[in-house]
Amino acid sequence: MKSMLAKVSPAALCVALAGPAFAGPTYEAPGGGTMTWYGHLNAGVASVNDGDETNTKFGDGSNSSSRLGLRVAQPLGNGMTFRFRGEASLGFTGLADYDQDGITNNPGWTRGNIRHFDFSLGGDFGTLWAGQGSMSADGIANNAFSDVGLVLYTANSDFNASYAFVNEATGAPSGVAVGDAYDDLGGSRRGRVRYDSPEFAGFSASASWGKNILSSGDDNDYSDVVLSYNNEFGAVDVTGAVAYQYVKFDGGGSENAWVGSVGIGFDNGLSFSVASGKANTTNDENYYYLQAAYDADFFSVGKTALGVDYFSGEDYNSAGSKSEIVGIGAVQYFDKQNVEAYLTYQMHSFDEVATNYKDVSTFALGAWRAPIGWSGLIVSASLVS
Repeated sequence: MKSMLAKVSPAALCVALAGPAFAGPTYEAPGGGTMTWYGHLNAGVASVNDGDETNTKFGDGSNSSSRLGLRVAQPLGNGMTFRFRGEASLGFTGLADYDQDGITNNPGWTRGNIRHFDFSLGGDFGTLWAGQGSMSADGIANNAFSDVGLVLYTANSDFNASYAFVNEATGAPSGVAVGDAYDDLGGSRRGRVRYDSPEFAGFSASASWGKNILSSGDDNDYSDVVLSYNNEFGAVDVTGAVAYQYVKFDGGGSENAWVGSVGIGFDNGLSFSVASGKANTTNDENYYYLQAAYDADFFSVGKTALGVDYFSGEDYNSAGSKSEIVGIGAVQYFDKQNVEAYLTYQMHSFDEVATNYKDVSTFALGAWRAPIGWSGLIVSASLVS
């Protein structure tokens, strides 16, 4: 399990440019088998004002790192399909790797950049998985219907995670990074075995057990159980899940966490989502998250998604601390060009019992080119202060 984890001043410009995103050709084999390459590039420039000074850096977009992948599927008969997925980040320096003094968290390409190397067998019995890939609780905190989720989601600090909060009293960077103050407590990717059940009356279950096979310094055992629900009630769609996660430490002791989220979508375009999590750790971190959004066809070029969100956490990094994020976002689709343009503004604040820190505010705009062929372009800009 991970370590648990309003005022606005003039902003400095950050422009991120990423591309091309692509989905390569699909190759077909005898018997109905397919093989598809996919991936994208995401590069950017971020200018971060920590309340005292401004730093501008160029790097990979950490919210969706540049990557390359391969999917293989082979029907086996009797309703069963064998699948393989291999995917790796390219190891470029990410915007989240930079702090006030430069790069601190990027060792270059390592085996830790392998995101997926897993196999699955699916059929009427459900799906069995083995290999490096998502634990059952991966992404558990982000059940929602609106496409504004491209820019609004729980615990978002993708453009400035390694920058240190500045102590209001001393004016000096502290030992607390922005990323230390926010965590949705959800699952991750491990070398794991996993089972997903078939759906029954809208309900399905999943369980997994794994180890961090990509890190030589982590011999802990990770396990989780998830109960999910998806259904339609006339003009209302509902999706949700709750997860229990357990970590048994190699040296003795354990930690656990509960995380859940629910999304409700209406035919008129309104949607709401909530998420909450509580970890039973040294500090007993906990949070809740709210999002309200509206998706509509304001323009003939494509759908528009608008939203606001709020994250409130306690006891991250130290007992008694308070963490907040307030965000507003918009995503505009351009269907003919397969482009998603977005705009978002966020405020990050964090205070501990005996220490107050300067707030960090972020403005971002951009456009995501849908992954087709070898073309695609993401243009994003962030204002951080």
